[in-house]
Amino acid sequence: MQEVDRWRVVYESPWHNPGFFWLSGALFFLGMGLRQGGLQGYLQVFGFMILADCTLTGGWSPIPPGAPVGTAAAVFFVILGDLRYFLLAEGLRRGDGLGTRALVRALPLSLLIPTLSFGLRLALPSLFASARPFFLLYELLFFALALLHGVWALRGCSPGASTFLRALLMFELTQYGLWALADFLLLTGFREGYLLRLLPNAMYYAFFLPFVGWRAPAELSSP
Repeated sequence: MQEVDRWRVVYESPWHNPGFFWLSGALFFLGMGLRQGGLQGYLQVFGFMILADCTLTGGWSPIPPGAPVGTAAAVFFVILGDLRYFLLAEGLRRGDGLGTRALVRALPLSLLIPTLSFGLRLALPSLFASARPFFLLYELLFFALALLHGVWALRGCSPGASTFLRALLMFELTQYGLWALADFLLLTGFREGYLLRLLPNAMYYAFFLPFVGWRAPAELSSP
């Protein structure tokens, strides 16, 4: 009887339905996106990454609160969120699109702020013991890196690409600037910071990819 109950628990688990079926569908579409390449492949791959992010780190996550795997998932998706920006910026800066060469250049940029911010957290544990000051640190560091990289990238790209890259940079700076302002308000006791945080969250999860698909230049469309 115990054996039957054990398998019934597996059968009725959310990891079976919808978890396994969601994962298999996501892997299929991710594989198709990677095979397709170009802008459409980019939108497809990072679209499913965003869905995976909000599924595993949001209010409906099957991961228990405080579990180490939840922290690892959050860090992983933060890096991917930064990567999607730097991949576009690097592809436009050198004019070689969204291929492997742009990815090789973008990945170290995406790892720089996570590495630096966690290093500062280890060096100054009393200052960044709670999550909110750490969030603010990350947001300010990324804002500075994106600004410096964006100004540098704009000097080397074509006139057609520069228009989109400038708009993309302003989108990213606005998003991170609003996050930083919201967390500063929360740290100083203004609970309205949670309301303000809704806007950059929407920019990150809902509006970034439609913005890219709408504004991206033709040179990003080829695989």
